[in-house]
Amino acid sequence: EVGGGDEKDDDRDAPRLLEQRTDKKPKCLFFSSFFYAILRNSKDGYSYDNVRRWCSKVKIPDYDYVFFPINVANSHWTLAFVEPKNKRISYLDSLGGMNHQCLRLLETFLQDEGKARGFEGMTGEWSKEQVGPSKGPKIPAQGDGCSCGLFALAYADSISSGRTLAELKLGFAQRDMGNIRAYVLETLLGCRMK
Repeated sequence: EVGGGDEKDDDRDAPRLLEQRTDKKPKCLFFSSFFYAILRNSKDGYSYDNVRRWCSKVKIPDYDYVFFPINVANSHWTLAFVEPKNKRISYLDSLGGMNHQCLRLLETFLQDEGKARGFEGMTGEWSKEQVGPSKGPKIPAQGDGCSCGLFALAYADSISSGRTLAELKLGFAQRDMGNIRAYVLETLLGCRMK
């Protein structure tokens, strides 16, 4: 396994992440990785107009979770997600980095979206939290330099399956990345293109 996995766990058929699903299925919205890049791609570092149409057919308040994959400086993947019903924005980084700008931009986007579409519950201040291996409800830590995207996917997969942030620590670890890579590959190869 690339990245120094734990050989004694290589024979498992599926990572713990996939074995510990819940029956509760939250309603989720997933944005592409381009959303955040386009949102902040302007002279001022933010433009609601750049992404206004992305939500024209969805109502963010109707979702339990809204996910935003974040590419940091073209070298690291993290995950931000929003809980509209609780007015909370969380930023998850497997290396423990902080990104106050991301939290501020997403809050501004949500406020602007609320104003533009008449969702009063989205205006006003949102609670924001930075979550990492050593802060907040601790999450699994990345132990190599190449698995950040898999950690972001595994966080999204776990949360969208109904697990809480507090439960993430028990769901998977660096040693599971080989199995998670295989799961992602199998899932992608099984997809049908339209």
